[in-house]
Amino acid sequence: MKKDIKYYMNLKYAVEIQELDKTEGGGFIASIPQLGKYAFQADGETVEKALENLKKVKEILFSRYLEKGIPIPEPEKEKPNKYSGKFLIRLPKQLHKMLSEKAKDENVSLNQFVQFLLTSQLVAYSFEEVMDDYINKFNIILQNYSDLHHQYELSSYRNTQKPVHKLKLIKKEYAEAV
Repeated sequence: MKKDIKYYMNLKYAVEIQELDKTEGGGFIASIPQLGKYAFQADGETVEKALENLKKVKEILFSRYLEKGIPIPEPEKEKPNKYSGKFLIRLPKQLHKMLSEKAKDENVSLNQFVQFLLTSQLVAYSFEEVMDDYINKFNIILQNYSDLHHQYELSSYRNTQKPVHKLKLIKKEYAEAV
């Protein structure tokens, strides 16, 4: 079979959908991580519109790739039973003993206790990532405020009427920008 645009458009790639926050304009972003999460990306007010726009992006990029002879990877096949829910871990004897004793104190199996510990730590780690993201965004806002504050010397405008007058002049002069 000839691998033309039609061939690649009919392949089923894994699509990732992300809902945008209202502060970012709302809507949804659809992307194909395997092909480049930021290259193969489109947005829309609904999931359906984002997917429709992603299809257009795919067609444009696939056409360019084919014209330039750039290889297009085919969808990765999902391996069945990739995760069985079991894995083997080697521990120092002392750690094994401590975990077993704690599990006994909690009146649960060693397996349940270790699962609880792993889950708790994973949740804490995820929470830490979210908090780091918010802290970074907050720091950007603070920096932008600081830049604005220094750029316009807002502190000198606080107790005088001059800044208001200057702002009125700007409004009159650039009315179309207001």
